[in-house]
Amino acid sequence: MNYEKHKVLFIVKTYPSPSKTYDELVCTIAVTEDGRLIRIYPVPFRYMDKNKQFKKYEWTNLKIVKSDSDQRRESYKVDYDSIEPSGILVKHWPQRMELVKPFLYSSLAELNKKGMSLGIIKPSKIYDLTYEEDDEEWQEKQALQLFQQNIDDILNERDKIPLTKIPYRFRYHFSDGEEHHIVIRDWELFALFLRYYKKEGKVKAAEIVKDKFLNEICNEKNDVYFIVGTQHRFKTWLILGVMYPPKGIPMLSIEDFL
Repeated sequence: MNYEKHKVLFIVKTYPSPSKTYDELVCTIAVTEDGRLIRIYPVPFRYMDKNKQFKKYEWTNLKIVKSDSDQRRESYKVDYDSIEPSGILVKHWPQRMELVKPFLYSSLAELNKKGMSLGIIKPSKIYDLTYEEDDEEWQEKQALQLFQQNIDDILNERDKIPLTKIPYRFRYHFSDGEEHHIVIRDWELFALFLRYYKKEGKVKAAEIVKDKFLNEICNEKNDVYFIVGTQHRFKTWLILGVMYPPKGIPMLSIEDFL
């Protein structure tokens, strides 16, 4: 494959999920230095050397190539050995919003109309965040997928790190002109859940997640944006991440840059 060098700013990574092709699938979303919003996967984040584990909003050098197994225009594969985090973080919201501004859309309907599989939307109203019961353990097929050996030698050289099954499916209920009830895959949400899961129990952990991602994040002090993407197989939309700059960050209107 003809990998090309790029510098990207990672803005989202999703919680790992079992994959029939790879041990587990982590999807990352990044802004390229030349001004594109792309999906880079699979990224074996939990198995990478510590010096390759990039941070959110960190400029990172790497080599990528258009995915040959995913026809979505924004999907790329990465050469794992090429990943070099720069240590340079975009820490301030005005700079972050300036970088993502070209990828703001008015609604999921507009993304569909433009044939996009990635974008950022600003919901007009957020009604609720709910969680529904899911399996507490991986199904047999998923468990086998998590322990296969198909993601290059990078995984064959390391001990398996057990992946905790999240026993809930979390959703945002919101409107962007139409009402939606969409599953959330943001790693940060699941990391918060896992922080309290073992010591507080799953119900308490889920309530802590809801309080944080609904009451603290989606409050009157913040502008809330959803980073959304489609599933490869089913083409349904997922919320991959949440951005919540404080209100008052200088922004152009959506019409100025669509």
